[in-house]
Amino acid sequence: MPIPIAIRQIKTQLFRKYADIPPTDYIGRNDNAEDKDVAMDSRRLAALAIEMETGETDPETLIGSVTDGAGDKGLDAIYIDESHKKIILVQSKWRSDGSGSINLSETSKFANSLREIISGDLTHSPFFKDANSRVKAKLSDIDSALNTIGYTVHAIMITTAKKHIKKENLSPIKPLLDEATTSDTSLFYFREITQGDIYNYFTKEISRKEITLTIELHNWGCITEPYKAYYGTTSASSIAEWYQEYGNDLFSQNIRSFKGSSDVNQGIINTLKEEPGNFFLYNNGIKLLCSKTTRTAKNSNNHTYTSIELKDVSIVNGAQTTGAIGKFYQDPNNSENEALVFVEVIDLTGMTESAAATITKLSNTQNRIEGKDFASLDPTQCRIAQQLALEKEPVTYIYKTGEASPQETDALYCTLDEAIPALACEQDDIKLVTLAKGNVGALTADTTKAPYKKLFNSGTSGITLYNSVQVMRYIEAKLEEEYKNKEETRLIAIHGNRFILHLVLQSIKEELQKKNSTLSEQILSTEKLHSLVDKFLPKYVQKTRDTFYKLYPKGIASYAFRNQSKCTEMQNAILGTIDQPA
Repeated sequence: MPIPIAIRQIKTQLFRKYADIPPTDYIGRNDNAEDKDVAMDSRRLAALAIEMETGETDPETLIGSVTDGAGDKGLDAIYIDESHKKIILVQSKWRSDGSGSINLSETSKFANSLREIISGDLTHSPFFKDANSRVKAKLSDIDSALNTIGYTVHAIMITTAKKHIKKENLSPIKPLLDEATTSDTSLFYFREITQGDIYNYFTKEISRKEITLTIELHNWGCITEPYKAYYGTTSASSIAEWYQEYGNDLFSQNIRSFKGSSDVNQGIINTLKEEPGNFFLYNNGIKLLCSKTTRTAKNSNNHTYTSIELKDVSIVNGAQTTGAIGKFYQDPNNSENEALVFVEVIDLTGMTESAAATITKLSNTQNRIEGKDFASLDPTQCRIAQQLALEKEPVTYIYKTGEASPQETDALYCTLDEAIPALACEQDDIKLVTLAKGNVGALTADTTKAPYKKLFNSGTSGITLYNSVQVMRYIEAKLEEEYKNKEETRLIAIHGNRFILHLVLQSIKEELQKKNSTLSEQILSTEKLHSLVDKFLPKYVQKTRDTFYKLYPKGIASYAFRNQSKCTEMQNAILGTIDQPA
């Protein structure tokens, strides 16, 4: 049967990208050439799925993600995207004639691995005992990512078939999606990539039009070593003209296109509207790559102004700034709100082919500023630090990013990173507990309002903060030592740690905040703290386990403890039945 032209073209592009894909399982075997060819194409397809999802273009990295072969457990590629906190799991199916799709057996195999991954501790999982070495080599990285706040699981099924997967064939994956859509914070995402998507991706790569711009830089400067680069300011209205003419083609080499409406982009628009004169002070600007720069001779002897022609331009950092500017100036009434934007221009002449990808990747991943970094500007943080430093046993409170912890092993200290989840779990609001587990960054996304202000305000006690952190540390240690190694409590100890911390803190809150007593404004001693926690922790661990499996016998723990309604239901059931210690 002749190969359809679309399949043949896709095959050619895949070979061009990933010619060095290893045959691994086929070395020394007598499989026929056609089967081997299909296997290699399927592996290249798996690498492409990672590229399409992440923007990663390094062939060696993408080929290294491929796990396809005997014992792959339905996982043809595994990739941890540390920049965007994604765990990407791929199943690929090469269809030489482009017909059919992915069948029920194939989705079931994939879904079984997905469920096992998002359900528990992979390093002790019997499910992966007979997995191949490439899958096993990635399990510890997956486990580490799953236990790190902010990571999400992205499952991709990619095929050269024209048709989408039938609804009944997706039934093994649907329960995982249902769990995710009922969670306050989504952990699991599913994406299907078909022949049309692949073809469009390659077409877009090939047909990308070369963009030539002339940029007018004010107060400009130039760097000549190791490569040529210009910097200065340009008008926001001229950037708007670029976007209005070329749209997302400006971001052909960027890891992101303009996202449209978002809190960040609305903030950019608000600044242009309300404080255009200060836009340069508030915004990081944009970075452009180009294949060649040509500066005009006019004004060549001063740095007040210059005009530079840029060939084959791509904006690699600042897509959101560019798109928001373009959107703002679509309204003619905003033409008077002129603003200056800082611009960097890098001339790629003489650079290696991988240079552009490296610049793009590092420009978008280095020195990121998170919401909690702005906490250092909050007077409340300084007050807490001063309060703890003046205690009878001084405590060092580290709330600025980059500050080192005390070197002395016996020194008392705690950090803002510890204080955030500890105080969230000390609150009555169960929503804060689920955020502490599933999206801790949301707790400090905006230091001017809730939920940050519910945790850190004029009434926040440094003593309560430190005592809560001590409780959290002790509970984490106990869960690790006594419960994570037991099959019956392992998942609860891993995924329910913040929920259990909340239950314990609520039960000992009176002791933590007791007034007019020997504990008043005092740091809890190790002995006292252990005594308080040990009264409740064993019962709460057992009750949480029993309640979870009673209410959600087929539930996934990693979802449930990020879900506000489920945690509320579990808490009500537990507190309504548990025997309180005397």
